[in-house]
Amino acid sequence: LGGRSRTAVVHPVAVVIVEDLDRKTIHALQYAKTIRPSATYALHVEEDASATEELRRRWAGLAIGVPLLVRRRRGDAAKAIAAYAAGLAAEADVTVIVPAPARMGRFERIRRGRTGARLARILASHPRVRVTLVRDHPHHGGDGGLRMLPRAAHRAVVLVDRPDRAALEAVRYALSLGAEEVVAVHAAVAPEIQDELIARWMELRMPVALDLVECWDRDVARSVERYVVDLMGPRTEV
Repeated sequence: LGGRSRTAVVHPVAVVIVEDLDRKTIHALQYAKTIRPSATYALHVEEDASATEELRRRWAGLAIGVPLLVRRRRGDAAKAIAAYAAGLAAEADVTVIVPAPARMGRFERIRRGRTGARLARILASHPRVRVTLVRDHPHHGGDGGLRMLPRAAHRAVVLVDRPDRAALEAVRYALSLGAEEVVAVHAAVAPEIQDELIARWMELRMPVALDLVECWDRDVARSVERYVVDLMGPRTEV
């Protein structure tokens, strides 16, 4: 990865999981368009044939150029999704996008978490497939803010703890997402880890900048949140 040109990175195929055509799914589709994938597919695991037909009808009305693929549920839905993604991974990197609402109750949080975690476990042996949970944003009133177009700006932030294989893979993945800006961020808690990370980053000639954020109170989450909030904007995906 060290010194690798951004133009050499091939964008992944995006697979958006569709249960229903609702706000969270529209946002997930917008996210899929924002990361500029080489191809985008929507995948629905059928549980009820009549509901699927209604979904097909509404989907056709979108006219967004994203095919809706239907797989019948035979047992575990996660296995059906994983099998489809694994088949695509023979030819390209794949990002499986799982939509989630902005606000989730305890049961919904557990269900969504289990779906994503189960998919990740099933696909663990496929290094070219990744699972991304995309949460919708809080909103007030109607759905006037919903857009199917990609956001005007896209910034990717890679959270880096140590200069290990996981960090290198995360940077490689971030570079594949078509963002205008990719930056690695380290919350500086331990000086010895910070110094090791800086030295290793320079040695590997990493193709993205490394930012250090102060974390004097050791509250890593709050330090990272402040950094991300500074990048946010009404037309920006982070």
